[in-house]
Amino acid sequence: MTYKIDKIEGIAPPFAERLHVEGVHNGDDLLTRCDTEEGRRQLAAHAGLSTEELETWMHQTDLMRVSGIGSESGKLLESSGVQSVTELRDRKPENVANLLHRVNTDKKLTRALPGDGGLPKREFAGDSQLAAGVRGNQLAAGVRGNQLAAGVRGNQHGARALRARA
Repeated sequence: MTYKIDKIEGIAPPFAERLHVEGVHNGDDLLTRCDTEEGRRQLAAHAGLSTEELETWMHQTDLMRVSGIGSESGKLLESSGVQSVTELRDRKPENVANLLHRVNTDKKLTRALPGDGGLPKREFAGDSQLAAGVRGNQLAAGVRGNQLAAGVRGNQHGARALRARA
């Protein structure tokens, strides 16, 4: 699923407008344009943004391709150091849950964490599937069982951009 550019946490209307002028209207457009370091530099220069901002938004957008990860949880994951679908797949769910709790306690990025029984369903896309995944190990099982790959099929821009950065 791709999101409109203004639905990505941290992209305020003035930034969204700059990106629209450059032809970036949704998450897929952002991942395509930021696929390489040179692409990020060019977009940053043309849109009057920093490459760091674009990289943060690129990471969030990559994570938001997973069913159950919306804008807030994508921002929380990215702020916690989880920058790609691959990184999320390779981490133990209980470690991710603990990390999210620590980071959110320090930074107050979300009102409720995935897995905190009182989470309103509207907070996270996918009816709080991330919470179920982190708590019940379904996220890891889904990733290893190729459900995640099916969820992001046809859009590997984030992974290519991360490889290009390395």
